[in-house]
Amino acid sequence: MPIVRRWRVFDDCEIALWQITETTDELQQNLIASPDEWAEYATIAHPQKQREWLAGRQTVQALITSNALTYSGLVKDEFGKPHLRAANAQISVTHTSQYVAVATHPTLPVGIDVERVAEKLRRVAPKFLSEKETQHASDNLARLATYWCSKEALYKLHGVRKIRFKEDIPIDDFDDAALFLTGHLLYAAGPQTHRLHRFWVDDFCGILAV
Repeated sequence: MPIVRRWRVFDDCEIALWQITETTDELQQNLIASPDEWAEYATIAHPQKQREWLAGRQTVQALITSNALTYSGLVKDEFGKPHLRAANAQISVTHTSQYVAVATHPTLPVGIDVERVAEKLRRVAPKFLSEKETQHASDNLARLATYWCSKEALYKLHGVRKIRFKEDIPIDDFDDAALFLTGHLLYAAGPQTHRLHRFWVDDFCGILAV
C-alpha cells in the first residue's frame, strides 16, 4: 500500500512510513531507477528482499516528488550510503519485512532505523551497549530496541565504516515515554551531539537521528 504515515519533526525533517503489502510486479510499476540500480536489483535473489528494495525506492520517490522536487533515482557512495541522484535533499532509508521508513532533510545528514522489539536483542546487547547503558537498559526489551535503533541511526547518519557501536556511539539515559533523546558520535574528527526522535509502529521501534 502507499505511505501509511507521514509526519514532520525538528521542523525540517520529514518521515514517511510504507507498509509492504504489494507484489514485486506492483512495486516496479512507475518506479524511477537508473540502469545501475536495476543492475543492483538483479543481484537480489530472495523475493522478500526484492520487495523491500523496491518498496524503499517507492517510498523515497513518493516523498520527494510530493514535495515538488525532482526524483531521478538513488546513488550509493563508497561506503554504501544512499543519496539522491538529483542531490536536492538528504535522505536515509531503512526497511524490515513489513515496513519501510524514509527520512529527509533539506540540508543536514539524517539517519533512520526501525527494529522489531524481539528477544534477540538480549543476546546481542553486550556487543553494542556500554556498561552505563547496560545498567539503564536493565534487560528491558523496549529500551534495548531504543538503544540499538539510536546507534544504528547515528551510524547511518555518519555514513562511514569503523565506528564502534559500544564505544563510539553513546546514548544519554531516556525516559520510557520519551519521544526525543540525545545521542553522540565520538571519532577522530571530533565529537558530535545529535537529536533523536523515537516512534513506534506495531511492535517495531523507530529512531530518527539528525
